[in-house]
This record gives sequence, C-alpha cells and structure tokens, in this order.
Amino acid sequence: MRAWLRRLPTPRGPMLQQVRRKTEQTAAEEGGSFFQNFRVIPTLISGLVAGGAAIFGVDYLSRRTYDQLYEAVHKDFQWDPSWYAVEPEMRLVGGPEDGWCVDRRQDQERTEIGLRTVYFVRHAQYVKADGKLTLTELGKQQAEATGKRLRELIPKECLVRSIYHSQTGPAGETAILMSKSFTRVPVRESPALREGIPVMPDPPHPNLQLSEEEMAADREMLDKAFHRFMDPPQGSDIRNIDADIIVAHGNMLRYFICKVAQLDPAAWLRFRLLHASVTVVQIDARGGVLVKQMGDVGHLPAAALTN
Repeated sequence: MRAWLRRLPTPRGPMLQQVRRKTEQTAAEEGGSFFQNFRVIPTLISGLVAGGAAIFGVDYLSRRTYDQLYEAVHKDFQWDPSWYAVEPEMRLVGGPEDGWCVDRRQDQERTEIGLRTVYFVRHAQYVKADGKLTLTELGKQQAEATGKRLRELIPKECLVRSIYHSQTGPAGETAILMSKSFTRVPVRESPALREGIPVMPDPPHPNLQLSEEEMAADREMLDKAFHRFMDPPQGSDIRNIDADIIVAHGNMLRYFICKVAQLDPAAWLRFRLLHASVTVVQIDARGGVLVKQMGDVGHLPAAALTN
C-alpha cells in the first residue's frame, strides 16, 4: 500500500500533503490489510465467477465428446483374448527339427502344459571380420553370463524345450555358448527368426528408408514367426510349465513384444534392447500375457553393457 501511494503524483499545497501523510499513517497502522483486501476481494470474486463459468461451460460442452473419445480409444485398446487365432496361411511349413512349424496346439506332449514362458535373448556383441559376423571376446563373455543367468531364472520344475536361434553367426554363437549352462537342451537354428523392419516406426527414424513392399515382406515373415513361437499352452494346470529360449535380433524382438502385449507395432523403436539382454514373456492357456522382464542386463557388469 505504501509503495502504491509513493507512486502517486506528489500533492501540492500544505493541505494535500497533510492528507497524504495521514493516509500513509493509516495504512501503516492497519498493515495495509484494509486497503489491500478492499482492492483484492472484488478482483478475486470476479476471477472466481469468470473461471467457474468458463470451467462449467467447457465441461458442459465437452463432456459428451470426451466420453465418446474415451470409449473409442478404450475399445481399440481392449485386451483381445483370442489374439492367437490366425488364418491357415499364417502357419509356417516344416517340422520341429528345422525350427519352422508343426501346429504345437496338436503336440500331445504339450496338452497338459498350463503355463508357457518364452525367454528372449538378443545376440551378444559381434564384429565383422573377413566378411563374417562373429562374436567379440566381450560378446562371448556376455553370452556365457546370460546362459548362467537363465539357468538361475528358470524354475527347476520348468521343462526347457529348445534353444532357438536365427541363421546369423552372432545369434548361433550366442545360443551355443548359452547352452553350456543347460543339460540335454537342443540348440536349433530357425530360418523363421530373421531380422527385419516390419513397419515404419512412429516417430519415424531418418535412417530407415524402406519401401512399403520391403516392409510388407518383412512383416509377413515376422508375423508367421510370431505365431510359430508365441502359441498359448493347452492345459489348465499352471504348475505344469514349459519354456523356450529364443536368441534373435533387436528389431524382431521389439516387434514381438509390441504384438504380444497388444501395443501399437509402430512403437517398436521407442525402447532399446542391449546385447545379451533378457526379456521374459509368460502366456497362459486363456491367452493371458505377462511381460515379466524386459531388456534385463542385471547379470552383466556396467563395463560389459553394449548396444
């Protein structure tokens, strides 16, 4: 209040100066509260009334639109328990020995399995030498450490069916080194597990320049591989557990995770999987899915983390 008074033009004449001093004295004695409240209260009331009217008006006008929008979005992202139902042309042709496909829902050995776990591993660090892709020394250490980590993670009562890997050298080497931590678990190469760009990521990456035809071909192959390896079990007893270990590539694994979690597949480039990282997906007979771990590298020291 006092500062406000000082900004006023200086009164002229003894009488006006006396009035000004008296006003300053009154403001000082009352702490300025009377004058400040007198000035603030009307403004506050006006603001509250105007703000309340605006909020009420916006809410009144937009509530129906918001409800419709929420319903539409929620409907699009509702969980689909029949996510595994696919057309016959999505079935890969071949046998289990080459990692392609028999319809595992007809596999009699699996009819009592009530819970299935897939352990995804991105291949370890590699280098290109003499025209070939091979693991570095650090990559070999990563692979061995990951095998030990999986042996600790997988329950003893869980039957590990196979360790699958893609046809590339780094994935194959990683799988073989990991298999040293397991007893009588076959290592199988699968041509279905190949790297690709299934869909243009959102937001787009400036270095990805692929045609729609190229992405469609990659997507078709990866979708077939997805339905080959991500099938739900057929039993009802969740105490009967089996597992597969899949050693593959970063793009493919991220695309699989988006699909099995029923997320937008274009989001696959929004997260990163480091070399020899572990992602664990659990699937029950009702089609329920749980991503238990994602990109776990806790078994590797900080100096061994590579991308």
